[in-house]
Amino acid sequence: MENKTGKYLKYAFGEIVLVVFGILIALSINNWNQKIKNQELYQSYLKSLITDISQDNIEIENIIKLYIIDSLKISVYRKELTKDSASLDDLIQIILNDWDPSIRSLRSFNTQTYDALVNTGNIDLIEPDIMKSLGNINELQEKYLAFIEEFLDFYRKSGDPSIITSVGSYSVLNEGPIVGHLVEAIDKIRFANYFNIKLTLKRNTYRVCINLLGTIQNENFKLLNLIKEKVES
Repeated sequence: MENKTGKYLKYAFGEIVLVVFGILIALSINNWNQKIKNQELYQSYLKSLITDISQDNIEIENIIKLYIIDSLKISVYRKELTKDSASLDDLIQIILNDWDPSIRSLRSFNTQTYDALVNTGNIDLIEPDIMKSLGNINELQEKYLAFIEEFLDFYRKSGDPSIITSVGSYSVLNEGPIVGHLVEAIDKIRFANYFNIKLTLKRNTYRVCINLLGTIQNENFKLLNLIKEKVES
């Protein structure tokens, strides 16, 4: 009887060991599979971040070029209109033939991957230094977007819109005898003052925007280098 009991206990103990061993193996396999999935997701996030940041840099580069080109045109206007021989008629001709009253801007950035990391709680998959850099860049982006939105609203409301838009290269009637009558009817002193306001606002905002976007671009390049070091080929 005792021998049977001992054999039974040994058998039961062996069964328990096998079950526990099986559970440990299953847990190890699950953990291993989860690590593989996390690594794949991690690499996917890194590659998506590279795409987002690279696209941002292209768009930033293009808009900075536009700011620089328009800033140079403003400098040319200033040079021409501050000559001793300059007249109000010269200013009117600039408005009629060359003046672009619009200001282009970036209205958003490519933050899809960053937003996904934050919204899904998967930020733990990404190294703290990368997340910190992403957060800093996001703050700079928000700063630029807030500035340009506030400025554009102010720019549209500054001066007398009817004066700026009544004639000009972007108005429907910008040539022919009717335009001549419109120009004759304009209060040229008021027109010059408001045009000067627009030029000054444009020039100053370009300086701020070029500085902000340049900082964002530099931080993007640093982050790209950091991320590329961790991406598997």
